[in-house]
Amino acid sequence: MKFAPHIGLNSPDDVMFRYHAGADPIDQIKFIADRGFAGIEDNFLKMRPVEIQEKIGQELAKHDLEMGCFVNNLIFDRPTFTSDSTEAREALLEQLRETIEVAKRVNGKYVTNVSGPSDPSLERDYQTVNFIENLKYCAELAESAGITLGIEAITGKIWHGTF
Repeated sequence: MKFAPHIGLNSPDDVMFRYHAGADPIDQIKFIADRGFAGIEDNFLKMRPVEIQEKIGQELAKHDLEMGCFVNNLIFDRPTFTSDSTEAREALLEQLRETIEVAKRVNGKYVTNVSGPSDPSLERDYQTVNFIENLKYCAELAESAGITLGIEAITGKIWHGTF
């Protein structure tokens, strides 16, 4: 089994081993490598500066660790995956293009997709269909980049947009 602790779960500073390695992501990776883990995950990788992403990628390679999953879609102010609008689909592709660039910096292969806010004008079943269709819409681009799209198991509260 490949275990990968996070270096940013609820925020970029919400590290797993703060009291052992501090909050710096590079120090976290060193600590994680020394403990024999297979890699890391980072929900906020896309939000980190490019220079930090590059350093994370270099440190992972140095210790022969894998980049586990990181979050692809960070738009939470409007429906995206649950929407059938052209605007939402274009936003999804733009997010995925950005994610592919981040993945290259850290040799990442797996990204998490969350539904984001619901569309109050659509019934839940339609939103589910939209989510599936939007994943299909993104699949070709992801596949061509060697990226696997995952789906976050989320609660009904998030699904309905009540964060």
